Amino acid sequence: MDLNPYDELGVARDATEAEVRKAYRKKAKSTHPDSGGDPAEWSRVCTSLVVLTDPKKRKTFDDTGRIEENRPDNDRAAALQIIEMHMGTICNEFIQSGFLPDRDPRRIDVIKVIRHKVTSEIAEAKVGIKGGEKVIAFMRDMAKRFTQAKTATAGEPDPIGRGLELQIRNAEEQIAGIRANVRQRELVLTILDGYRFEMDRRGPENPMREYNEYSLKFGIFPS
Repeated sequence: MDLNPYDELGVARDATEAEVRKAYRKKAKSTHPDSGGDPAEWSRVCTSLVVLTDPKKRKTFDDTGRIEENRPDNDRAAALQIIEMHMGTICNEFIQSGFLPDRDPRRIDVIKVIRHKVTSEIAEAKVGIKGGEKVIAFMRDMAKRFTQAKTATAGEPDPIGRGLELQIRNAEEQIAGIRANVRQRELVLTILDGYRFEMDRRGPENPMREYNEYSLKFGIFPS
C-alpha cells in the first residue's frame, strides 16, 4: 500500500501514541463518511492509526517503508480501536454537555447505538466497494481499446497503458483498504455480541422515542 501514515495523520516520526491518537481524532472529524468524507480516505486514516499505535507495525514501516498486510490479530486491534472511538464519542458528548440529563448515555442501550452506527458504516463501505469495482472495470475496458501504431519502435514505453494501469492499481489498493474496513467492523459486531448494557431503570416509558431523540442530539446516526 502506497501510504505514509505519518504524513496521512500529519505527525512527526517521534510522535507519541497520545499525539498520534489526537491527530487521528482531529482528522477523523473531516474524513469520516458520515461527515461527507471519502471512504477510501477514511480507510487510509484508520490504517495509519493502526500502524502507528502498533509498535511492531510501526517499526516495520520505519525500517522498510512498507505496511504489513492486515492479519486477523491486526484486524482485532483495529476493531477494538473502532469500539474505543465510538465509546469515546458517546461519553465525551455527555461530559462536554455539562452532564445534561437528556444526554446521559446511561438512559439508552449503548450497545444498540454502536451496533447501529457500525452497521451503517459497513453499508456505506460496501457502496464504496461497488463504485470502485465499476471504476476498475471501466479503466480495464479503456486500456483494451488502445493500441500503438505499427510505426512505434519495439519496446517503446506505452504512456497511456501505464497511466491506466497505475489508476487501476490505485483503485484496487483503495478497494482492498475498504474491504479491510468492512472486515474490521464485522469483527466489531461479533465482539459486541459478547456484551450487554444495563440501562438506567429511570428511563422513559417510550424507550424507542428516547432512542431516536438521543441519536439526533448526539449525531450518532446519519439523518
